[in-house]
Amino acid sequence: MLFKQSKGEIAYNLSSQDWQDFFSIISGISNEGKNRIIQEAEFQQLAHQDYKQSQFWRAVAEGCMVRIK
Repeated sequence: MLFKQSKGEIAYNLSSQDWQDFFSIISGISNEGKNRIIQEAEFQQLAHQDYKQSQFWRAVAEGCMVRIK
């Protein structure tokens, strides 16, 4: 039950579910579509000076690359 979990547990469960959903969705996208996502994610990584934002976009790009290989 959600209300019995700590805030940290809730945040972890939500974030891990988000990534599971992300990879599920990515698996259905063509390689051309994945390449476009990678290009945009790499651009966003360079455009964000905030470390956490940069790491997020890096993870998005690398998540797509894993599926292409």
